Amino acid sequence: MGVPLHKSVGVAVAPRACFDFGCPLQSVEERGRRHVRPVFSAALRAATPPPHPSPALGGRGLSVVGAAMSDAVNPDAAPPPAPRTGPWGLWATMGLSMLVVLVYCIAVALVLGGFAAAAAAAIRDGAFHFGEFAGAIATNGLVQSLSVLAAAVACCVAMVLFVRWRRAGTVRDYLALRAVSWRTALAWFSVYVVLFAAVHGLLYALELPASSDLVRRQFETAGSVPLFVLAIVVVGPILEEVFFRGFMFAGIAASRLGLVGAVAITSLLWAVVHVQYDIAGVTAVLSLGIVLGVARAMSGSILLTFALHAAGNLAAIIELMAFPPGP
Repeated sequence: MGVPLHKSVGVAVAPRACFDFGCPLQSVEERGRRHVRPVFSAALRAATPPPHPSPALGGRGLSVVGAAMSDAVNPDAAPPPAPRTGPWGLWATMGLSMLVVLVYCIAVALVLGGFAAAAAAAIRDGAFHFGEFAGAIATNGLVQSLSVLAAAVACCVAMVLFVRWRRAGTVRDYLALRAVSWRTALAWFSVYVVLFAAVHGLLYALELPASSDLVRRQFETAGSVPLFVLAIVVVGPILEEVFFRGFMFAGIAASRLGLVGAVAITSLLWAVVHVQYDIAGVTAVLSLGIVLGVARAMSGSILLTFALHAAGNLAAIIELMAFPPGP
């Protein structure tokens, strides 16, 4: 005796009598869709390999192909939400950067609020002399050190939150926190040292001080030299590199301005935030910022630019200690 067809394929087919007497069951096509398709879809999902990184598919790999085939078999399934790709746009990046600057100002204001003595000294004749207060704060190395430490923590947390909000990959990739080879690092250190020496040589040739009086006064009033060195050599460069050549650079480079625009804008804005120096100092900062921007663009790493930045600041601190101002 032969095996009925509906038993051999494992599909629940209604008895023949249902077709002879007009049984209100689904057609063969409908029953196939109800019974065969779910079985095939389950088998397909089980046979789909785990996702593997794929540069062309943004790291989703074969899972994208498997999901597309599964959707073709089961069109009633709800489509997955499309992930956001790429950094924030140009204007969104600039707007969020302004929020980071606001966070910086708030953190600094909180630190400055603790120095009531400086504020009290600026009050005379019942009036608050803001210019004197700002001058006393700007030249106080201890205040600057504490301000940098507090602002760095607050601003870095804000930027990490903005990156996670975008959902455009990992924080490490977005901010270019990648290591580079020793050969690349040595090559860029050589370029940076040559430029650093050339800038300082030009300043000495023009009989201009290599370090401003403001920085000297901050160093003399630092209170704690290790804290000042930590703020200027380590924490300050971390904050500036993550902000300018990490978060801001990524958004500008992904826009129509490209890498050239990212290098130009971040270098210019980096020089603007150093307006406490004289014109020669700001020009030197701009030239060094262009080199750091090109290094960021070519290496794809702000770890490299941080190392270069920190080395330059350390050299400036050593110069202050080795060549104190004359009487």
